[in-house]
Amino acid sequence: MLITEQDMKEAFDPVIDEVIKLVKHQIECVQGAAGANKVSAVLLVGGFGESRYLKKRLEDAIQPISLICPPNGFVIPLTHY
Repeated sequence: MLITEQDMKEAFDPVIDEVIKLVKHQIECVQGAAGANKVSAVLLVGGFGESRYLKKRLEDAIQPISLICPPNGFVIPLTHY
């Protein structure tokens, strides 16, 4: 069985679309709060954050806000609690 790039997109796009929707909602909530500063960056961590496809889609969706993806970002959520 051969899995094409299109097959992978079809499998992951619904999840990535939901991630984008949730991130945009969080940005809107922060920017809509009284006295809040503008959001200048989003920090993407966790295992799924290692996906180049997710990073590209999210980066495109939140422009001009910066997307920060630290190296080994999958470790950060575990080490800072």
